Amino acid sequence: ADDIANANFDVSVATMTINTGNETKDKHAIGDSWLDAEQFPRINFQSHSFQKTNTGYTVDGQLTIHGKSKAVAIPFDFKDNIFSGELTVNRRDFGIDGPFLFGSLVGDEVLVSLRIPVE
Repeated sequence: ADDIANANFDVSVATMTINTGNETKDKHAIGDSWLDAEQFPRINFQSHSFQKTNTGYTVDGQLTIHGKSKAVAIPFDFKDNIFSGELTVNRRDFGIDGPFLFGSLVGDEVLVSLRIPVE
């Protein structure tokens, strides 16, 4: 937080670690009709710049899901050496068609919550 100009995120998460709160939905979400974890085993984010805002920070960067990349801005807080943020992504921007996941209709926009500890 004291040296925001030199901050950098290079985050990679195993697609298999998705957690919807429902084990059956998780199984379907990592399947080939959704995230296809076998073909796309990682979800990546590489930051380009950080800004301090009135309510915390914003990081701009490249998010890659399902083999597709898109520029995104993520608002976040930094407390107790943990970055916490949320962003909404449109699953269609990343080539994820849906719209059903285990019999339930899923909207185009999906909320993604992040907690990244600083080492």
